[in-house]
Amino acid sequence: MAEARLVYRQIVTDDKFIRLSEFEQLLYILMIVGADDYGRLPGDLRALKCLVLPSSDRGLEDIRKAVGNICLAGLAVWEEGKVIEVVNFGNYQRSYHRRKLTKFLFSGEKIEGGVLIGQKTAGNQISAYLFASRPQETGQKGGESKGVEETGSGEKAEKTAKIGNIKGICEKVIEFLNKQTGRKYQVVPAVREMIESRLREGFSEKDFLLVIAGKVKQWGNDEKMRPYLRPSTLFRRSHFAEYLAEAKEMLEREAKK
Repeated sequence: MAEARLVYRQIVTDDKFIRLSEFEQLLYILMIVGADDYGRLPGDLRALKCLVLPSSDRGLEDIRKAVGNICLAGLAVWEEGKVIEVVNFGNYQRSYHRRKLTKFLFSGEKIEGGVLIGQKTAGNQISAYLFASRPQETGQKGGESKGVEETGSGEKAEKTAKIGNIKGICEKVIEFLNKQTGRKYQVVPAVREMIESRLREGFSEKDFLLVIAGKVKQWGNDEKMRPYLRPSTLFRRSHFAEYLAEAKEMLEREAKK
């Protein structure tokens, strides 16, 4: 690990960063500071805490959720028990010494002759996303019932807000899918229509992320199923609810470990 790291002040205006809680922001900055020359840290939560938060009273579950939300924001990738990698770390850090080889490896990577070879596999990298707890952003209602006029007005405003937010949700969902699969899908009309339809059925942005994360974990290393990690399969009406239920079951099983 280098003696110094660069954290640019523009980070405080970065959309991904400001969506994090104060603790998540602190943890992310400490991850940058504590990362090795490859932007990597231990994927084991106890080891991570000892490295970047040795005197913190925060428990492992708090750290787990924080790492998950950092990953959900697209700022890091985590294979639990193995490695965490800060996304785009090399774009901002300039080492003035020979870069030391990392000791934190993703599945599918190995070191031969002092060189890191192989590619990160999708198998376990998304466990963090399944633990992440983020607010729903699709304008779902809550609270006490109101009079007929107030309710009607509220529903109209809610629908307007939801429609206005659809474009942003579509972009976030496809960006997340591309990061998890290494592909370059775009928000074409057909994709937007599928996402919008699921949102109008009551599903949330978080539901889409859970479906993607669950299927990447299930199909990412399966050559036969990997091609189906695409919007037309994942977001189809006949599949979506089933895939979401499977992802939630996976989340519950992971939580009990």
